[in-house]
Amino acid sequence: MLLPRKLSQIHKVDEIKLKKVILDETAGIRINQKILSFVKNFKGRKILFSYGDNKFQRLKIKNLDLEEYFDRVFITKNKKIDSVESLTDGYSDITIIDNNQQFLSKVNLSYPTIKTFTPAQISYLSR
Repeated sequence: MLLPRKLSQIHKVDEIKLKKVILDETAGIRINQKILSFVKNFKGRKILFSYGDNKFQRLKIKNLDLEEYFDRVFITKNKKIDSVESLTDGYSDITIIDNNQQFLSKVNLSYPTIKTFTPAQISYLSR
């Protein structure tokens, strides 16, 4: 895992201990059940789009058992907005859920046909 190696070098801590901490921390992550229900019931192709270290993000996705709900997992280290176009290829109906309102606003400006939601909006709609 690249992230623990870099962090262990920067902070001068044991890489194996750091990996264990990361595993322990990601094991405690839980997904919002309203969002999971939204994803499960969503019609059409689903792409899980994530930003960050590939191995770390895949570990989180695995710990949350999310892969089964998506047709594709896309992880990037580039700016998310720069990667959206590659996700639109071949898709006519796209919805993005993200907790970063600034990112979603950029998506709305650049790709007006893409529907966007924050987790809070989904929770509100699920009432």
